[in-house]
Amino acid sequence: MAEISYVNIDDFTVAYRVENPAQEKTIFFIHGNSCSSRSWNNQIKNEALSGYRLIALDLPDHGNSQAIDPTKFSVEVMAAIVGSAIRKLCQDK
Repeated sequence: MAEISYVNIDDFTVAYRVENPAQEKTIFFIHGNSCSSRSWNNQIKNEALSGYRLIALDLPDHGNSQAIDPTKFSVEVMAAIVGSAIRKLCQDK
């Protein structure tokens, strides 16, 4: 899988991996609890998806992404961070 890249969202760092960066259309892969972007290795290496830019995110507190301060952790905070990361990565294209 591709090497790890990072995007900063309001002083928070989200890790991600990207395959086929030159492709126009993007598919985001978001793992479940207690996993990381590596859980998508088989899908990202699948030749059927080679026509897409594939981005696998590490959720906050998972993989190589920064941990959220436990006093501020909530599903809403996690969703806001992930949503902002996706918007920023779409703009960077």
